[in-house]
Parts: sequence; C-alpha cells; structure tokens
Amino acid sequence: FHGKSREQVLDSRAEELFPSQRTARMASGDAYVQQTGQRYYSEALIPTTDGSTIWLDTIKTPVYDDQGRLVGILGTSHDITARKLAEAALERQARYAQALARAAQLLLARGESQWDRVSEALEQ
Repeated sequence: FHGKSREQVLDSRAEELFPSQRTARMASGDAYVQQTGQRYYSEALIPTTDGSTIWLDTIKTPVYDDQGRLVGILGTSHDITARKLAEAALERQARYAQALARAAQLLLARGESQWDRVSEALEQ
C-alpha cells in the first residue's frame, strides 16, 4: 500500500488510504468489472507517502459464487516502475539512433570527407 504500515491499512477504507483521484479511478475499475463481468487492466503513475511516484499495473478480476453470481472483485497491483523506466530509456535510444542515422545520411550526401571526420570522432 505504497509506504503505509499494516496498522495504517487494516480496517481502512480506500478513501482513507488514497487521494480522491486514485479512489475515483479505483471505483471506475470496480464498476467496469461489475457491469461487464470482465477483467479490468490499468497502468497508472501513483504518488507514494514519501512524495515520490511509482508506476502500478493493476488487474481487477471478478469473483463468482457457485451459482455464477458476482460476489466480489479481486484486485492486484504490481510495481512496474523499473519496466517503465527501461521502456523510456529504450525510446530515447531509438530517437538518438534515428537522429544519428539522419545525420549520417546528410553527411554522406555532402561528401565522404566530412563523413570520415565524423567516423574518426565517433571511434575515439
């Protein structure tokens, strides 16, 4: 529960644990499951109690009784911050590689002598 102790969480309502925007998002996920009977997936940037933020991947799954009636919703969340940071780094690297490729094309179009100077600088 994002930096809260067990004692802070027990016997607490969502409204007591999370900011109103978060509880609204949680309620909309619950409503989706109740209305459709299907799983709900979301990824969200969530503030923690220490002021930092983390990315959470949340799945809400309907729970049925023996007669097929919806009796509850099982929700799980996983910290995916490391994955999101890695994805952002890969996107930056891809943009950088594209920029280098465009620059190389321009240099090649201008002549090999300029390309040789750039190649030598990159090898160093």
